[in-house]
Amino acid sequence: MSISIKSRWTAEVIFNSLTAKAVKEALEEAAKLGINLSGANLSGMDLQGAQLPGIDLSGALLNGADLDSANLEGAVLITADLVGTSMMGANLKSALLNHADLTHAVLWSACLSRAVFKHATLKQASLCAAEAGEAVFFEADLEGANLSEAKLTCSDLRGATITSANMAHCVLERAVLIKAKLGSSDCERANLTRADLKAADLTNCSFKNANLSYADLRDANQTGMNWSGATVTWAKGLVRGAGTQ
Repeated sequence: MSISIKSRWTAEVIFNSLTAKAVKEALEEAAKLGINLSGANLSGMDLQGAQLPGIDLSGALLNGADLDSANLEGAVLITADLVGTSMMGANLKSALLNHADLTHAVLWSACLSRAVFKHATLKQASLCAAEAGEAVFFEADLEGANLSEAKLTCSDLRGATITSANMAHCVLERAVLIKAKLGSSDCERANLTRADLKAADLTNCSFKNANLSYADLRDANQTGMNWSGATVTWAKGLVRGAGTQ
């Protein structure tokens, strides 16, 4: 018996294992051999705990797959379809996910440190308690995402869309949010110490009891912003009277 992995585009076999008993084992074998699995059809597959460091799954179809606790450190997932994929506790450190679609993906407590999500779609994705220090979300779409208690220290969120998101208790210390769109997001008790929010859209955002010490809000749209109870020691550009204090 053999396990075949096929292309999502042509249905042709792109890798065939004669020893694996399940798709997960076949994938792990391919990863060890350095096989390029770009465009693989892995939709809905049970890949929980799979060891796939450095694997190339660019453009792969992984929607609805179970990748909980999987090791994808350094993996290439550029343009991959990860809609509704579960990656709870997964290791995606230094992974490349540029232009990937992670709409409704679940990344609770996942390791996303130094991962790159440039222009990726993470609408309504859940990144609760994710470790995303130094991750890159340049111009990514995180509309409606749940980032509560996520750690995004020194992350790059320039130009990102994070509207109507849950960012309560989120750690954004030294994060770069230049020109980011955070309209109507809940940042209550978030830590934005030394965060760069220049020219960001903070319309109707709640920063109640948040820490904005040394944050830079120059040229940011602060209309309707609520920062009652917030710590604003040495914050730059905070407009008194623009919102609720």
